[in-house]
Amino acid sequence: MTPSTPTHRVDPPGTSSALRARNTHAPLIRTASSASIAGDATFAAAPPPLPSLDKRSLPSSSLSGPAPPPRASFPRRRPRLLAFLIAATILLLVLIRRFGPPAASLAYLVSFKLVDRAHSERWSSPVLAPFGLRSTPCRLRKEPLLFVRGEGEAALVWETNGCGEEREWGARLGTRRSGAEGGTMRLGGGVGAHGRGARAVDWDWRPLDVERAVLVAETPTQGARFVHTARLTSLVSGSLYQYELAQSQGTSTRSVVRHAFPWLGPEVGAAGDKPTTLHIACVADNQFNLRVFRRVLLRLLSFANSLPSAYFHPSFLPSALSSPAARSLSPLRRPHLLLHAGDVVQSPHDLAQWQTDLWDVLTRGLSARHWRMGQKTPVLLARGNHDWDPSGVNAYTGGPWREGRGRGTYHAVSPHARMRVLVLDSNLPTLEEQGEQERWLEGEVTREEWKGASLRVAVVHTAPWIEWWDREAWTRGGESQWSSYVRSSLLPLLARASCSLVLSGHSHTYTRGFLPHSLVPSFASSPNSSAVPPFAAATARERGWERTADVRLSGAVREQGMVLVTVGGAGGTLDTETVEDWGWMGVSGARDGAGVHHGGWMALSFAGRGGVEPPSAKEVDAVLEEGKRGKGVRVYEVEPAGARRRCKEGETTGRDVLEWRAVGVDGEALDRVFLVAQVCV
Repeated sequence: MTPSTPTHRVDPPGTSSALRARNTHAPLIRTASSASIAGDATFAAAPPPLPSLDKRSLPSSSLSGPAPPPRASFPRRRPRLLAFLIAATILLLVLIRRFGPPAASLAYLVSFKLVDRAHSERWSSPVLAPFGLRSTPCRLRKEPLLFVRGEGEAALVWETNGCGEEREWGARLGTRRSGAEGGTMRLGGGVGAHGRGARAVDWDWRPLDVERAVLVAETPTQGARFVHTARLTSLVSGSLYQYELAQSQGTSTRSVVRHAFPWLGPEVGAAGDKPTTLHIACVADNQFNLRVFRRVLLRLLSFANSLPSAYFHPSFLPSALSSPAARSLSPLRRPHLLLHAGDVVQSPHDLAQWQTDLWDVLTRGLSARHWRMGQKTPVLLARGNHDWDPSGVNAYTGGPWREGRGRGTYHAVSPHARMRVLVLDSNLPTLEEQGEQERWLEGEVTREEWKGASLRVAVVHTAPWIEWWDREAWTRGGESQWSSYVRSSLLPLLARASCSLVLSGHSHTYTRGFLPHSLVPSFASSPNSSAVPPFAAATARERGWERTADVRLSGAVREQGMVLVTVGGAGGTLDTETVEDWGWMGVSGARDGAGVHHGGWMALSFAGRGGVEPPSAKEVDAVLEEGKRGKGVRVYEVEPAGARRRCKEGETTGRDVLEWRAVGVDGEALDRVFLVAQVCV
């Protein structure tokens, strides 16, 4: 018996009375599948919760009524199903050979759906084993994913089917060490080998506590969903870790999977002795479209491989980890972090979507030459309205958050000593929860980690200023109010704290603009673009900050403000109708050729002692020259929060550079801008 799905009334497009009666800040979701004919034009008043871990998730009691008639036994269906699988396999191979990437994505979709169904219906025939469709006890349903939960903290999450009482899952964490003494394990083949030389890497291991949640109980005709979560704490910045999942039965233990991952943190670059490069892949709003999501991820990895090698030198990892053995565990041309700005699924209560539309794409949907991106890359997630779990359980993203935050998932991390990232929650439905987040944010921007950072970034799912949406839903359905909380309450706080960059999703298109901090109050208090005070609107449209004498001399905008990027194109149905015109977007949707599915890439270059810059930082110089010649301004200089300070004796001026690229699913170069900060090192 599957968990019951709550039924929600969906108002027709012309009916908005239910929406007007609600708190305008309450989270709403687009209920239509992004692959459906209806697109995103139908909306529900509130998102359904994930199945609660109570009696409703358990099989029906025999006291509730007569048992249903038995289902037909599997052997009767075996010949027909086997013939179908063989025919489908041949057809998919033909399609892949003829039509390339789109057909390959279709093949992955069919594969993911079949495997999930095999586990859900407990297909156990040995005949299905060659197709990977045999459901055996205690098998992984979801390969492990790592979710960043705060500074030095992560949650390792995986899912299995039923194991019985005799078998259990465990996990342990390995830290790389030199030598081979004590309890160190040398990787010499089997599960732990990830390339030549891997056997030369030694690790110290410590066990992890594993919590298990039963989302779906096992029955004779239904496979179980057991979610396992291991908390990783006290992770050390700039380290390479390895985790291992194992099954134990009695006194024997069998290793099942083992993967390595890099860990960023505030100690990276803290000494300031050497230049450093970091890379962050950025996506949002894949929702229901796993085919496009997979292609976007592949495109981002291909983009990384196309970058000059200078972009990846020197690595943030210690020199001891630059050996061939370490490189085989942590490939050089890779993102060190996957930033997801929300809407990882379409319907949060649909457990199959978490499996096929998020997990399988990240952990099984990439070819072998791209290594295991999902298992080896920590995910920094800003929860979207489609991910909203009213219970606060968040079973698939690491479990409940800290006490005192209600259902909020906001947190802060420092990928580098001179970079701070605030992850905000745009879905909190009550004034009390919103107030808690605002008080937390006010305290966070007074911390030295924020004030001392050269690059200050905020990530929030709902974009504060949206220009592209479904016009009917925007004007008559009440969706124009969805971003009011972020725009009116959070953005003014970020502007006063000298935030440099705001990354969002929600709107399924690409936009990028620059707004001076001085204009934020006027635009934040306006419910729509027509209500902006005339002087502020005219100033924004004029964009005088791009045409000053200083720009002609330096090629960069030095007006203090924030760059705002909407990168919501990882799969959801594209928004192609203009609903607002705020006047200051430099690149905006279909109007500027950016109305395609896409992802983003953040290449970060931090100067070292003596002002020595990574070679990748020099990329900005050519773009500065273009700005001087009037070929478009794409460089913005940012200052540390507060007044610029003079360098102390022994310090030298250097540059920290954030290069942002937006890449279309078919390789289109949609956008390229730079944020540059002068620093003392």
